[in-house]
Amino acid sequence: MHAEDLNVKCSLLLVFSVITSNGGTAPVTVLNHNVLAQDLIELHPHLYRHHNPQDLVWEKRQELLFDEFLSSNADIIALQEVQQDHIEPFYKRLEDHGYSGAFKKRTSSDKTDGCALYYKREVFHLIELEEVEYYQPGIQVLNRPNVAIIAKLRHKLNNKVLVIANTHLLYNPKRWNIRLAQIQILLAEIKRIVGASKSPAILLVGDLNSDPRSPIIRLLEKGYYEAEEPVLPDYLGILPNCTHKSKSKLYNSKLVISLFNDDEEGKESCDKNEIPSDAKADTSKQGESSCKKNHESVQRDSFLKTPESHLLSHNFNFTSTYNFYDENYRSEATTYQDRWINVDYMFYSNMILISRQRLPTVDECVNHIGYIPNTFAPSDHLPLLATYGL
Repeated sequence: MHAEDLNVKCSLLLVFSVITSNGGTAPVTVLNHNVLAQDLIELHPHLYRHHNPQDLVWEKRQELLFDEFLSSNADIIALQEVQQDHIEPFYKRLEDHGYSGAFKKRTSSDKTDGCALYYKREVFHLIELEEVEYYQPGIQVLNRPNVAIIAKLRHKLNNKVLVIANTHLLYNPKRWNIRLAQIQILLAEIKRIVGASKSPAILLVGDLNSDPRSPIIRLLEKGYYEAEEPVLPDYLGILPNCTHKSKSKLYNSKLVISLFNDDEEGKESCDKNEIPSDAKADTSKQGESSCKKNHESVQRDSFLKTPESHLLSHNFNFTSTYNFYDENYRSEATTYQDRWINVDYMFYSNMILISRQRLPTVDECVNHIGYIPNTFAPSDHLPLLATYGL
């Protein structure tokens, strides 16, 4: 590789240019990154056959990742594809640098990764922590083990509340209907956690496995999407406006690992919607039958008839941190999936965007960055980094 290409690659991956605007009273810096679980590299080696094998070694990648975490000086770090058996030896090192966090594994016994969310203890109090499971027994459109974590935080400087959701939606490019169902559940859960707040600050971040023109992104950015048919069955009690009809009826196996200190100062108690009493983590036939009976009984409730309208909507008024195109209308990219595309997002509401770290364009990725992971990039996704005024 020519020295010029090396310099360009370094500048693109490590010293992205920053755009600025006026900020709020309490700046909050957020890092979002799909870090690529090592098990997935080993499970799908054909995807990395063109890579330098040394760039795929976890011992090398983890040090690059940790350098990224610390150099970002982020107040919140949202990660996807965090490998469960790497938490103790690697990710818990963040505690020594002032972070607390939580991890939610994908809800399948053969999956070893999930989502993790960390925040600086000196910046935030934890009010509430919720895990979201998109797998719902007996529902074909919700038969995948993808998950999300939602944290409700209070800023110690101005006491303002921030709700942040971190998720990793289904990958399968052809199954956008599943991703649409997953995001509808996530929006309903965010709304439930926000509660009666009139102008809550919200961040929705993660690997959405959706391009900017997809129904998922159109729903988030525009606030509505006209579906051809109902996305979710009526007995879940989630309305087309992405809210719960009544108390949440979502199945939840409660497979969450909290890394927050039990005696952490500032952690606040809060009421939590209960899941159905028969929705246990037991995967035996008896457990499945029990859950099915619960669903059948709920389905008979007259107040949960399927609405005639298939217009999905929400009232969060999200703005994308990234524009999907640069100032010259060139497409930006975060990962390579048969082509360079953007599937990673940071949406915000009732906050001010102060600055964001620039993403490379598709041409820059093709001509200068090449295959990732590489010497400079520890994952097959590029990180997103932005500062907001809260």
